[in-house]
Amino acid sequence: MAKAPPPQPTGAQIVAALRSALETALGQGHDPAGLVLNLTRRDAVLIHRSESFAPDEIRFEPDGMRVMGVMSTVGLTPVSALAVLAAQGADA
Repeated sequence: MAKAPPPQPTGAQIVAALRSALETALGQGHDPAGLVLNLTRRDAVLIHRSESFAPDEIRFEPDGMRVMGVMSTVGLTPVSALAVLAAQGADA
């Protein structure tokens, strides 16, 4: 018999994981300008509609959506993830 596919995370689980990743990175002292939240279209909608984020934690600006001060890209990735950008001015 073929194995059943692994269960897919629920919308609430996805939102909780993304919020946790943001809180961890910001809590570790990362500058929001040095982070980017790459979101699928589905996950962007889930975050926007979620009660896990206060209305003032999500902002729509001319350059895109920001979640907890972190710039977000939407629809450019198959899986949502938080990325740390390379430190500017660091010795190579």
